[in-house]
Amino acid sequence: KYEFNNIPDVIADMISNPREYITTKFFPEVRIYKDNLTVLTGVTNSGKSSIALNIALELAGKEIPVLILPLERGFFTVGRRLVQIAFGKTEEQMEFTSKEEILKLSSELVQLPIYFAMPERHKLAETISRAQRLFGVKYVIVDQIDQAVRNIGANKEVAISDTMRDLKKLTESLPVSMLVVSHIRKLMPGEKISMDALKGSNSLSTDPETVVLIDREHDESSDAWSDWI
Repeated sequence: KYEFNNIPDVIADMISNPREYITTKFFPEVRIYKDNLTVLTGVTNSGKSSIALNIALELAGKEIPVLILPLERGFFTVGRRLVQIAFGKTEEQMEFTSKEEILKLSSELVQLPIYFAMPERHKLAETISRAQRLFGVKYVIVDQIDQAVRNIGANKEVAISDTMRDLKKLTESLPVSMLVVSHIRKLMPGEKISMDALKGSNSLSTDPETVVLIDREHDESSDAWSDWI
């Protein structure tokens, strides 16, 4: 038996099942659908991880559960940075913040639906799926994909390609939105960042729905990302 559909079927589905999406002020022109994969990359010290943490805070503030996989720097380092951003303080200011003030400022922060995990490459899918079941996670941040494949014996380009393919399949099957932070190769003097600068695999530009490139170094004294992204 053969089954066929036509344009009226598509229209009916569009009306009865509108696609839900989320937005962030950091990518104002991008609609993030629940099965979308985004790659965030940029020059060294452009603040890629800080942007990702700002997005996590923004979405969690809208009661959208977020899972952060801080594969490069680890839970405590990234967690401290997240708290610092939430408090609106520099690293130096945090050093002089009293325990009492930290507890006072944290009263609302600790209620945000933000979760962390540090899985090995072979447990990425299992960890993300479990977080969705347990916490209703709708947005996942992988920081950084290079670290996810660091101990794999295979060719790094192949390993990144396989990992991106698996993550893309996961966004579609769960579904869940995902942000993958990635490095770029070293640029030549005067060279502008482009899709060709993505480091590791062509899949970093072909698998995601959106690629965000940052070509300016981040001033650590400010987190006013929206002024220049």
